[in-house]
Amino acid sequence: MLQCSYRLVVVTTDADGNTVGRSLVSPGKSYLPSQRSQAEEDAKKVILSLNQRVEIESFIDPSRYAAGWARGWIF
Repeated sequence: MLQCSYRLVVVTTDADGNTVGRSLVSPGKSYLPSQRSQAEEDAKKVILSLNQRVEIESFIDPSRYAAGWARGWIF
């Protein structure tokens, strides 16, 4: 079964609330599906400016996908 990982992303907005930028909090750091609560705790620790927020983004980690495919876990 294909499962998504999580990563923390800082979203920067303009005065009207439109997204003008996105950046990873820690490039290379991702959370397994079972670590969602840890991602939420870490998101609270990120220092932000007034026009920023942290999002927990779901994504398909290509390295985990390839490893799962090789083992026959992904159908």
